[in-house]
Amino acid sequence: YMAMALLIAGACMLFMFCLERFEEGFSRIKMPGFLKPMLGGFLLALIAYFFPQLHGFSNYPTVNAVFEGQYLWYFIAALGILKMVATSLTLGSGGTGGVFAPCLFIGAMIGNTFGYGAHRLFPESTATAGSYALVGMGALMAGVTGAPLTSVILIFELSGKYSIVLPLMITCAISTILVQIVMKGSVFTRPLIKKGVFYGVRRNVLRRKRVREILRADFLSVSPQTRLRELLALLPNSKQYAYPVLGPDGGLVGIVSLQDFQAVVFEEEVADVVVVGDIMTREVLTVTPENTLEEALLKIGDENIEYLPVLEGGESRKVLGLVSRRDILSCYNREIREFVEAASPI
Repeated sequence: YMAMALLIAGACMLFMFCLERFEEGFSRIKMPGFLKPMLGGFLLALIAYFFPQLHGFSNYPTVNAVFEGQYLWYFIAALGILKMVATSLTLGSGGTGGVFAPCLFIGAMIGNTFGYGAHRLFPESTATAGSYALVGMGALMAGVTGAPLTSVILIFELSGKYSIVLPLMITCAISTILVQIVMKGSVFTRPLIKKGVFYGVRRNVLRRKRVREILRADFLSVSPQTRLRELLALLPNSKQYAYPVLGPDGGLVGIVSLQDFQAVVFEEEVADVVVVGDIMTREVLTVTPENTLEEALLKIGDENIEYLPVLEGGESRKVLGLVSRRDILSCYNREIREFVEAASPI
């Protein structure tokens, strides 16, 4: 069953890939929107003409016939693949439908095919092909929809067989995990991800990321005795526009920013008279490495500042680095871009 879980996971990815590719393919076809379902319906009719077992109302009789052994294994495998194509044609062209029944159908076909081969190779230690078909139904539904618990309960309710519960749970779990790792979502969440709509732990990057992950440890600092002329000399060669003011013990005693000295920056006669201690902000908002980026951004927004010193925490005033509004927004944009790219079709 663990081996079948790998096969089912691959089938899940193939099914999801087909759904996305067909949808993108039809979106590129230049024709009136109302004609696209007609084209999809025509192609679907051709498939149904040669393989009437794929017709919507024939799904469950076909599955029952598979359980009874009325079809050859290679025909069963072909039905599973063709069902992926037929469903993708329907949904991709703009037709109405879902993936619930197709998942059960495809899972039964692939599970039965695997079970047939396993039983032929190891007749004494494997179950019948029908048992593999039942487990395959649940595993494929779990992988595609990302709902393993629902799939386990559903298949158990349909079959009433206690003997398949353990292999069903194992197969559904493995299938779901593999699909989530590779596809980064289910058939329902991947379209949302690619549109920039996020969910779960990924939904809020700023709450998940910590200040320690983006703080700048290579910062410039000044002392309260630093003259204004010396401070101005730092600006041309630095992208930093706020400087922590450190006392004799190296602890933070204030911060001086461009807003603090812009009133006197053009008064040449005071450049050697004014010192940082005269113009610095003494009540400094700070964060620690364990604060979230959301907490840091809220502090920045509340006071309309650009930089926050990052302190060790506790009673210590030692400055570990700086975090800026730009750093936070860059981190956010980078995470969103990577997540969207990871959700692109394989």
